[in-house]
Amino acid sequence: MQIFGLDYINNLFNSYKFTFTNEPDKINCLKFSKENLIKTNIKKAIFCENLNEVLLCNAALVEYIIPNKNILTNSTELAQKYLFDSKILCFIENTNNLYLAAEYNVDCVLFLNFDENLKQYFIK
Repeated sequence: MQIFGLDYINNLFNSYKFTFTNEPDKINCLKFSKENLIKTNIKKAIFCENLNEVLLCNAALVEYIIPNKNILTNSTELAQKYLFDSKILCFIENTNNLYLAAEYNVDCVLFLNFDENLKQYFIK
């Protein structure tokens, strides 16, 4: 599992920076849309609300897929069954939730302070 957002873990992946704005040198967390899928000049992490969006993101070779927690289990099952190139990412607040993320079989976690606007993407 790749772990992003912890200062005390130093590895190649922690050099990746995530943003909620459009910045070419960072991984951009964006809502699902056809327009965002076809953007080629940025690295993307796309928020998905249903399994069709998850499948389309993988087909578009999106770097990271952030499924709503209600479809997280099905998303990781699809990713394993069809050997996704995209990584399944979820948000967690603290290391106490790291094992839970592993139980969901996610590829990556991003440590963030809890944000009410993003609550459907946090594992607790």
